[in-house]
Amino acid sequence: MESKTFTNVAYITLAVILTVGLGFLISSRLKIQKEISAAEEAARLANIELTLITPSDCEECVSVDGMVEYIQKQTVNIVDKQNYSSNSKEGQNLIDQYKITTLPAIIIAGEYNKNNVSDFFANLATKSNEDNLIWEMKSPVYYDLEKSAPVGLIEITYLTYSACSECYNPTVHRDILEKNFGAKIGNEISVDYNDSEGRALISKYNITQVPTIILSSDTASYPRLSTAWQTVGSIEEDGNYVFRKNEAMNEAVYYDLTTNSIITP
Repeated sequence: MESKTFTNVAYITLAVILTVGLGFLISSRLKIQKEISAAEEAARLANIELTLITPSDCEECVSVDGMVEYIQKQTVNIVDKQNYSSNSKEGQNLIDQYKITTLPAIIIAGEYNKNNVSDFFANLATKSNEDNLIWEMKSPVYYDLEKSAPVGLIEITYLTYSACSECYNPTVHRDILEKNFGAKIGNEISVDYNDSEGRALISKYNITQVPTIILSSDTASYPRLSTAWQTVGSIEEDGNYVFRKNEAMNEAVYYDLTTNSIITP
């Protein structure tokens, strides 16, 4: 009798052990499958839909294609892409709906909150609503819808002195602006010191050295350039930038209007 009881207990114990072991095995397998699924989900590309709005009349503006390429460098899968001009009915409706103020702009929908891209899109977006993020271009050159004009296209006035054949050519400033600061140059005009227009500029801005350059107020769109300018020039009340330190130019020959003499390094 005791032997039979012992056998029954042994069977029950074994059954319990097997049940617990099976449960642990199933639990472990489910945990592993869950971890695998989580890893696969984390590695999966986020599905993103893009709606592009481009300015209808701004050839100099940042390319919206470049903006798309920047997004594509992230771990995303662009499943749909629509492109509208700002002067189209669809473009106008989107501008009004999302209160867009600058172009190009991209409306981003889909899985932009996915863990592997959420920080990227949060930093990229200039505004958002419940279902979309909006990326409005704020780096020059972009189109300001309130001003109905491009922003960041710098106009240059070269103030020359034709009587000084030794003096440096002020157009060299253009290369510096473009290469060192990424400035985009628009209209360029040359005015001679001896012309009436040149004299007017000398008087208006109290210029003491020629050649020199005057940049339009769009220069303010380039923070790094604006900061550097404080060491070589002035920012006037009308927003224009006047270059004042020709001595900062390496080996540049210029004319000093206060001493009426040619300055040679």
